[in-house]
Amino acid sequence: MKSYAIQLTVEAPLSIRADHSPESAGAAGYIPGQTLVGGLAAVHRLLHKDEKTEFEQMFLGEQVHYANLYPAVFSD
Repeated sequence: MKSYAIQLTVEAPLSIRADHSPESAGAAGYIPGQTLVGGLAAVHRLLHKDEKTEFEQMFLGEQVHYANLYPAVFSD
């Protein structure tokens, strides 16, 4: 299995809900893999509308695992 490291830089404040509790709305301290894959799938559909086979392989075929993204500080 191949692994790729990615670095995501957000350009605006980002808040992702930690749970589905009706009483509170805590923010998650990371970006869940499901949130990442949902965003990537949406952008892929916008930019590559006709690439249905590629979309299926990347997002529906369970061949690619999208891990959680945790905060980190990288020095230049």
